[in-house]
Amino acid sequence: MQTEQAPQQKKPLLWPIETLVGTEREAHIRHEGQIYRLRITAQNRLILTK
Repeated sequence: MQTEQAPQQKKPLLWPIETLVGTEREAHIRHEGQIYRLRITAQNRLILTK
């Protein structure tokens, strides 16, 4: 008798913030032809704006 296994779920990619922004406090990301700005605030939070 075979047991049914649940399908493998892929984990989302994990990118350290330093990989995205380097030594700066913001990065620009292109998605479907649009440019988005990801920045680290003075309170060390992330904000993504179009």
